[in-house]
Amino acid sequence: MPEIVPNGWLDLYPTLRSVDEPVWNVMAATARLARIPAGTSVFREGDAGNHYILVLEGSIKVQKATGDGHEIVLYHVEPGQTCALTACSLLSDNRLTASAIAETALTLVRIPKRPFLDALDQSPPLRQFVYRSIDGRVTELISVIETVAFVPTHERLGGFLLTKMSGQNQIHLTHQELANELGTAREVVSRLLKEFEHHGWVKLHRGWIEITNATSLQNIAT
Repeated sequence: MPEIVPNGWLDLYPTLRSVDEPVWNVMAATARLARIPAGTSVFREGDAGNHYILVLEGSIKVQKATGDGHEIVLYHVEPGQTCALTACSLLSDNRLTASAIAETALTLVRIPKRPFLDALDQSPPLRQFVYRSIDGRVTELISVIETVAFVPTHERLGGFLLTKMSGQNQIHLTHQELANELGTAREVVSRLLKEFEHHGWVKLHRGWIEITNATSLQNIAT
């Protein structure tokens, strides 16, 4: 049974907190909390878009499968953000064109399609929030495309490793997960990591990577 959304959830969405219209109140009353375990599918490509999604806790990874079986990560949805893909599906009445999984345990707010569209039609502040969220994601996706198309893979890999490095200089991602993030093949990532290890920049372990020379990675990333 879906949980009622607790008071205070709009603290992560200050723009929405200021909306005070009857149609918004009707929509907000239909919102329900969903808790999703890490590694679980949030939605699949080809699903119908039935809910507007807002993240309260955790992280969603939205990804697209290519024709040759590879995957590329399109974007991540963090607390205080919404999923642009589900919003576009609701607006266009088309099915979802990518899939999403819970990177971590998730707490989501889900708003059903009909109340969401009714409120969107009648509430300018909500409409502005939704369209700005979509615009931000489009800009982010263009940046992803430019990076994949024009930045050499070894530079992108070096930079990405630095962004994922923990306090112990450790990265707990598989070669396949790194390949998905970078939009390339696992074999390419494995070869580059071996080269990095040969230069003394990283040390490869089963299931994780140790950064041994962050300065050199920074140099190739820039």
